Amino acid sequence: MRLGDEIGKGEFGIVHKARLDESRVGGVPEYTVAAKVVQGDVAGADAIKELFMEATVMAQLAGHPNVVSIIGVVTRGMPAILLISYVHPQPC
Repeated sequence: MRLGDEIGKGEFGIVHKARLDESRVGGVPEYTVAAKVVQGDVAGADAIKELFMEATVMAQLAGHPNVVSIIGVVTRGMPAILLISYVHPQPC
């Protein structure tokens, strides 16, 4: 996975536009995702716990037409990263 530009910020992390390539494990070739990263001075246990709780809720709502889909969670090493479907901005 390659992190790209920052596209948003929240209470405990930053969201990046990223590229994910799952072809090495028999998955989809490179595609765009959103990566919510817990980092910096907020990367404490509470922030990581919140990220995992968000992932759990998203997994329970998987397949709902009005909810962004979870792709996965990077739990090895730091920072912890939540991967979700990238939603292209719509013009106003």
